[in-house]
Amino acid sequence: MQLHGTIPPHLGNLSFLVSLDISNNKFHGNLPEELAHLPRLKLIDVTSNNLTGVVPTSLSLLPNLQYMYLSINQFSGEIPYSLSNLTKLEVLKIKGSPRELGDLRYMTFLYLSLNQLTGCIYTTINI
Repeated sequence: MQLHGTIPPHLGNLSFLVSLDISNNKFHGNLPEELAHLPRLKLIDVTSNNLTGVVPTSLSLLPNLQYMYLSINQFSGEIPYSLSNLTKLEVLKIKGSPRELGDLRYMTFLYLSLNQLTGCIYTTINI
């Protein structure tokens, strides 16, 4: 849809939201911390935007999140270890270091390609 601008923090007021797909647009700036106020959210897809900053640790507060697509953005820093609290997470597509993922028991798909990753996947990942 070629939407652009920043993602409004007011999205966090849509507590009924189950799926948020704003992929393939031109959003920039940070992911708003207010997304943590979406308790029913099962899918978040922000692939192919120009998002920057760190992946918010507040995403780990989404109890029903199953699918998280964050690839093809400009995120920096490490993947928050707190994402290992997403006990229902099944698919994660993200750019970053896999050692911070911890014990994601229900993970069925981990996509880390198209990155500049080095090193190994640590044995702490029990997929």
